[in-house]
Amino acid sequence: MRKEKEQTIKRVKFKVTQLGFADGMELLTSLGKIIGPALSDSNKSVQSKIGDILAKISFQELSQFVEKLAKSTRIEREPGRWPVLEPEVDLAGNYDLTLRWLYFALEVNYGDFLAEGGLLHELTASAALTPT
Repeated sequence: MRKEKEQTIKRVKFKVTQLGFADGMELLTSLGKIIGPALSDSNKSVQSKIGDILAKISFQELSQFVEKLAKSTRIEREPGRWPVLEPEVDLAGNYDLTLRWLYFALEVNYGDFLAEGGLLHELTASAALTPT
């Protein structure tokens, strides 16, 4: 069953429902291609890894993430009314809110994979412990 989580970000309420299997796997594959190389270099700092990730992501990839995740996000535009998120309406010009929502939506979908005890967390922790 798909999980749904609600969070208020900068006084805006969002409800994100996990993606279906096919869409979730498609985005996970894209994420792996973007973040995998940065995570595999244990000699780099976290800031350097984030810089590598940001340098590697294309507008098309970022647009794909936003488009897919927006379809599974609802926003409370008015009290008690939760339409589907429309990035051109709800996020235009507010890039801080956009990135915070995107982080939350990725966390809802892949949080268990990234959290302590999750596969990616275990892999990155073991890579950090491996001497070079």
